[in-house]
This record gives sequence, C-alpha cells and structure tokens, in this order.
Amino acid sequence: MAYSYTPANADAANVASRLETQTNAITGTPTLTAPIVNVDFRAFLQSNADALLDCLGYRAHSEVQAGSDSRGANTFADATTAYGTWTVAVPVAKTYLLRVDLSCYMTVGADQVAFQVMVDGGAVAAQPDFAARFYFNSLSEHNRLSWLCPIAFASTGNKAIKLQWRVVNAAGTVTTNADDFRMFTLFG
Repeated sequence: MAYSYTPANADAANVASRLETQTNAITGTPTLTAPIVNVDFRAFLQSNADALLDCLGYRAHSEVQAGSDSRGANTFADATTAYGTWTVAVPVAKTYLLRVDLSCYMTVGADQVAFQVMVDGGAVAAQPDFAARFYFNSLSEHNRLSWLCPIAFASTGNKAIKLQWRVVNAAGTVTTNADDFRMFTLFG
C-alpha cells in the first residue's frame, strides 16, 4: 500500500527526504546523504501531532456509577444526575465514533426509553434514533443498552458530553440507581 505525506515544515521535509532516501537504499538504489542535523525531533512530533493521531487512532474512556434519578415525561431532559457529564480533550478536529453503554430500568408502566447525545449543550447531528431506544417488557429489571453515535468535532479542545433521556409514550418512568452505570468510549 502506498503512503504519501506532504511535509508541513522544513524539519518534516528533512525527515521525509531522509525516509525516501532510506527506502531507495532498501529497494536497491543506494544513495548516500548527509545525516540530518539540527532537527528537534520533539518539535517535529509536536508539530505533526494531528497527523500522527489521525493515522494511529485515538481512544478515550469514561465510566461512572449511576446516581438515583428518574424521568417520566416524553420530552428530552438532561440525565446528568443519573449519568453525569464527561469532559474529554479532543486532539484533532474530525469525526469520531462514540460508543455509549449504560443501564437503567422502568418503573410504573411498560414503555420505551430514548436517549440522545449532547456535546457542549447541543444535540449531536445525525445520531441514531432507534439504536438509542429500548422497550422494557418487565418492570424493575435493570437492562443494559449500547449504541454507537458519530460525532463531528469542528474544533479541538475540551468537550462536554452528556446524555438526555425521555420515555417515548409517557406511560412509564425510566429510573437509575447505584446498581446502574454509564460508560463512554470515544474512538477516532
């Protein structure tokens, strides 16, 4: 598989040239060059961190024990008492994949629970609708839910990720206690 790289600065150009020379030497076209001097490798890595992270991938993780909370209305509301807010450092502006794992249970009556992911106070665009829903057949039975949600971060820096929840038909009450959990894993 061919790989192409456009150097961002003179140090990167030096390294790219050296790598090309070494590749030529391995493939049978030996070319002697002067050693690279005055290259600050740490500065090179820092200046190319975005490209390195993009190639190598990124993963961050947060897990919390749920707090006692409930929701019986069919409009979305913050579930921060139940599942908290996660502040994550986003190193590269691009689309990541958030895996959400959590547990909860239904009291009062059978119903569906629906979740949506929020970033910095706004709902994530194009998030799954049916994957983030669950129908409870049994009352007071803790169930685990999991789904994936793509998140396009337009900028780097700290981002606050939280969940909102609602019951779909307003017939039941979705509930959490200390036996429940929330886990976020961000892949990119």
